[in-house]
Amino acid sequence: VDKFVIYNHQSDDNTQAVYEDLAKHYDIDVYYMQGHDCHYPMQQHFLDTYRPNYDWVMCHVDPDEYMLPLQPGKTIRDVLWDNWDMPYSALGVYWTFFGSDDHQTDPDIPTIEAYTRRGPIDHPLNHHMKSIVRGNGKGGQVYATNPHVYTTEFGTIDLEGRPILPHQGLNKDNPNSTNIMRINHYWARSLEWFEKVKVPRGYRWDRPPT
Repeated sequence: VDKFVIYNHQSDDNTQAVYEDLAKHYDIDVYYMQGHDCHYPMQQHFLDTYRPNYDWVMCHVDPDEYMLPLQPGKTIRDVLWDNWDMPYSALGVYWTFFGSDDHQTDPDIPTIEAYTRRGPIDHPLNHHMKSIVRGNGKGGQVYATNPHVYTTEFGTIDLEGRPILPHQGLNKDNPNSTNIMRINHYWARSLEWFEKVKVPRGYRWDRPPT
């Protein structure tokens, strides 16, 4: 990709130093977010600020999500070029959930080597998706009303050309299609991480406002 935009929500580790080091090699903008209700304003800020300047933008990608083209020899950019003339506002790319691989503690090897097992492709969690949105004057109005599928002027389709309804980030109607591209979602690093980080943090709607 050409640019990374980072929204840092109240991290208390060495994240800023990591970003400063990466910025020596990549085009990165960083914003620091505070409070409980910044989720949708953050996404709308990204769409309004960056969509006009880029052909395609993908909003709200978490650090545990890896985009993976699946056709031999094709990159993400190639897949987007294949959809250049589509009359829609956005493309939906399905998640594929990966588990902990029975790691009891966090493994000290790259993520794609540490986690190789996932649930069946028709598991309900694998009906989730994220959106890649048209920019540069194409795609019409787009509103961040859902972190997975936005409210768009011309609609959203998956990579098979099937329509996706707004707010339907968990798309129950269409079977998961991962023939062209998917998002590997590495959801749980280890039992230790789940117990020490995920459980105390809770679901984001239940977190305190500070």
